[in-house]
Amino acid sequence: PQLGTPQAVASILHGDDEGIAAGFIVNPIGIRRITQNMPSAYNLLPSPRYFTEVSDPVITFNVNAPFTQVWRDFWGTTINTYSSFLSFVTGTGVIRTKPVETELKDPEVLRPELMTNASDFHNQYDNYQFPEHIRVVQVAGWGSPTTKSVEYKMYHGYPNYKTLFTREGDRAVVYPSAISSVADETYFFNLSLFNKEKSQDAQHRNLLSSTPVQDIVKDVIKTNSITGINYISTTKPPLTEINTQLIVSTHSPVILGVYDQLGNFTGIDPNQDLSADILSIKENIPGSAFLYTSESQNIFLPKEGNYNFIYKGIGEGPTTVTIENFTDDVATPIVSYADIPTTVNTIATFTVQSATPENTTIALDANGDGIIDKTLKATPELQN
Repeated sequence: PQLGTPQAVASILHGDDEGIAAGFIVNPIGIRRITQNMPSAYNLLPSPRYFTEVSDPVITFNVNAPFTQVWRDFWGTTINTYSSFLSFVTGTGVIRTKPVETELKDPEVLRPELMTNASDFHNQYDNYQFPEHIRVVQVAGWGSPTTKSVEYKMYHGYPNYKTLFTREGDRAVVYPSAISSVADETYFFNLSLFNKEKSQDAQHRNLLSSTPVQDIVKDVIKTNSITGINYISTTKPPLTEINTQLIVSTHSPVILGVYDQLGNFTGIDPNQDLSADILSIKENIPGSAFLYTSESQNIFLPKEGNYNFIYKGIGEGPTTVTIENFTDDVATPIVSYADIPTTVNTIATFTVQSATPENTTIALDANGDGIIDKTLKATPELQN
């Protein structure tokens, strides 16, 4: 687990994507229930040393959310020390009780004894010194959208949360954690460029099966120098190397997918039993990424060409669709469509033109009878 990762915070507290199950979404209620008693899951949480190596806070409290006031009074607007993190996740400092199992928007209360065991584990291994006669080579995946923090904020007038992303990771682990060992050689694998140019989906869970990393392993076995491997560098690439992307996201209760102009698909496959506990996902659009939480879905796309979206209702309640630019790790809102009435029969389609995403119009079929009941025009994004 290296120094841990914020992705584990979102997974254990809220049942978010754990970044391991390849091509599937697992029931978030089940994920959260299981991880509460799994010591290895606690080991994936940010360790005490993580907070000295990574500047970004792991938890933030939106100042415009009244329910965060008591937390802000106690911890401030961010949690960026281990002591604060420990007190928040265990429901101390500001006392929290265990949430109703189905209320995934409410953070879980973690077991203090398992947090202590995880801290002891990291205190032993985070500073491990390899023997001098062993060649230590570490490779960090870089350039793939990765959870960097959990933000508590309002949605649809109620307390909720969202995840914030960075491109400085491998979809599951931020790079400072991945290069935390004292090593003879440190390398960065440019996943952004590799996945787009090779139409691949290399990320944390399958890095060792990618050709560049296998080439590194071969050189190590042969005791060769590691040079001239495409997409591998000894210095971290700059964020400016990644072109602006689009983020199109939905906030409950729908499933989201998108086709590019060649018919490639990214998102939750709509042609399956959407009531099942395990849903199939695809990431076939080159350079795309699909990340989900228990409350939302986010699709990252190269800002080029046109994209045809579809979402289907899987419950009842309001849905929000947001389109953003993502540049240098900053998400800039373009437009938002808030409080769209949704039922299990609702189907909506819309085309996003990369050059003019602000002109997107959503065609809403409220009852799934094939007739468009309402057309939603874009309005400026006003959410905080």
